[in-house]
Amino acid sequence: NHGLKQLRIAESEKFKHVTYFFDGLRDLSGRLPGLTTRLVPSNKLERHDEQPDMKAVEITDAAIPYLTGVDANGQPHERVDVAVINYANSDILGHFPNFEAAVAGVRTVDEQIGRLWQAVEQAGGTLIITADHGSAEAMAKLNPDGTLKRKPDGGIVPNKAHAFDNPVDLIILGARQVELRNGGRLKNLAPTILELQGIPKPADMDADSLLVNYEAGPVKGPVVVVVRDGQGINKWRDPAAHPEAFEYDAVHQARQRRGGALIVDDILAAASHGRTELWAHGEAVGHPPAQMGDSETGHSNMGVGRS
Repeated sequence: NHGLKQLRIAESEKFKHVTYFFDGLRDLSGRLPGLTTRLVPSNKLERHDEQPDMKAVEITDAAIPYLTGVDANGQPHERVDVAVINYANSDILGHFPNFEAAVAGVRTVDEQIGRLWQAVEQAGGTLIITADHGSAEAMAKLNPDGTLKRKPDGGIVPNKAHAFDNPVDLIILGARQVELRNGGRLKNLAPTILELQGIPKPADMDADSLLVNYEAGPVKGPVVVVVRDGQGINKWRDPAAHPEAFEYDAVHQARQRRGGALIVDDILAAASHGRTELWAHGEAVGHPPAQMGDSETGHSNMGVGRS
């Protein structure tokens, strides 16, 4: 662990993903020096869409003191060098036929990332935003031309599965002079983080960093990786050209209900950053070509730097 302190935090639904799966199907709790894990108990509900905020606020509340070194009462708190934070809302809510709950979940996660960015900025750190696969942006099945599939009665056909072939974001905020290569995969995340920290890539990582000619030196402050679980990028790209493809895109609709921009969009407009997209399905993550991405494979690829 190069003498660094790490934090892994998620609610129950995704805790194993930021620990066991992110660590390459290994349980390192109590075995890796400097590793702290925090499990925030998920709501005990039959349907999470009854409370679409889920535990996003509590996760942020628990994470911030590890970044700033100060707790909610103004007292000194242990700080970490790296934090991996999972927000489960978009994935979990994307499986329910409750579109409004998914939109609310996207907005909640967006608000919490806004809070995290303030803490990361205060700590002089780096914020990395990504996802393991898409889901909430594809909550209705589409025809090959991007129009909505319809039942005989005219109703939509809900999509309760993950988005098959939508890419996901990789955004880096707070680091200087960051430019990112295109065409990356989830497995490129770990070597990219290591290069930002000035740590050599292990031989068993077969992926490369996506940084282009990075010469700014090791970043200062904590590196915070946020997994917006289940929040991908709509492959149809243009709502004006393909309006039906965005009617049941909870990310797009959350953006529209905030006046056309999410909080993360506002942050990107104001702050220097690097941004690219990652493939998260099929052969890009070690699956057969026609297989969608999933949380377990996604987190493993992200954490170990190989498929």
